[in-house]
Amino acid sequence: MLNPSNKPPQFKLRINQHKRLQINDPKIDKLAALTYKWDSQAVKDIEKHLFDGIFRDAIIIPESRSKTTTAFNLYTPPRIVGEASFMEIQTTPSQSRIRFQFNPAEMNEQRWHLMNRWTQDYLSCDNFPGVLIDTKVTRLDICRDIHGMFIEDYFFKMKHARARDNFKKDHTGVLGTIVFGVSTANQFTIYNKAAQQGLNPYTAQPWTRVEYKYRPDPALYMSDLRDIKNPFPKLEIYGLDAEIIEAIPPEYFIWFMDSCRFRGVAGALKAANLEDKFKGKVTRQLKERLLPLWASAQKDWDGKWDDALRKANLYETVMSSTKQVKGEIR
Repeated sequence: MLNPSNKPPQFKLRINQHKRLQINDPKIDKLAALTYKWDSQAVKDIEKHLFDGIFRDAIIIPESRSKTTTAFNLYTPPRIVGEASFMEIQTTPSQSRIRFQFNPAEMNEQRWHLMNRWTQDYLSCDNFPGVLIDTKVTRLDICRDIHGMFIEDYFFKMKHARARDNFKKDHTGVLGTIVFGVSTANQFTIYNKAAQQGLNPYTAQPWTRVEYKYRPDPALYMSDLRDIKNPFPKLEIYGLDAEIIEAIPPEYFIWFMDSCRFRGVAGALKAANLEDKFKGKVTRQLKERLLPLWASAQKDWDGKWDDALRKANLYETVMSSTKQVKGEIR
């Protein structure tokens, strides 16, 4: 027997909403890179400069991470409460290592200028991209925004994985975030970007972000970023409405979708204890509603990915990099 949700649906599914979606091209949301270019003493000196606040026109907030590593968060003045830092620099003198983590989309002209000047003053390099050339990438977040999408109107399914978190975030009880995978590996997160930005839920247009957090192991050379394959075909998106699956009574539809996210489609059908003919019908109905134009073919992806690198001001850096990192500890 089907088990009903302990709460009745508080919303009405919007039929054929997917026909009006605007799916943006991919962009880089976060990058973390390591460099071993400087020896232990030089890293200690750099760390001291940061502790002393020697970073022109920037606010530095140190944050101890461990006995060997210190993290420094950089802000452009005036610092606004709740504002995210535009750059995190981690120093580990014992390993002659410096780690940079930042969101290229947030690196405006002023912030690039600050990093370039600091690089010239204390790292003896012409500019910050010149430092990045000699790094290895340990984290890469790639995202795509979908405007016009209410998350609860769609069924998300990651191939060979099940949802880790599936919870409601806002006061109306509407599904707000779905997570596939674990944070230490490769992970998909689907969330309500409009809510995260603090937009009025009653007046703002629906805005969903799909974010892929890539943790390459081993770390990638900067030059390898050009060859990143399209990760989004791993995630399937199906347009839904409460009438398309006749085998599932409407009052159980929300329960079934939640069950699919946790158990997978086959597991949810088994839990629902449906007859075999209905199981086949449900599976076919879902396949017919796979969202078109979501996962670009690789040939289309290559051009879009090059554009993403250019918009992140990383394309020239990637093209100038080689598969060798000076002073690298292997």
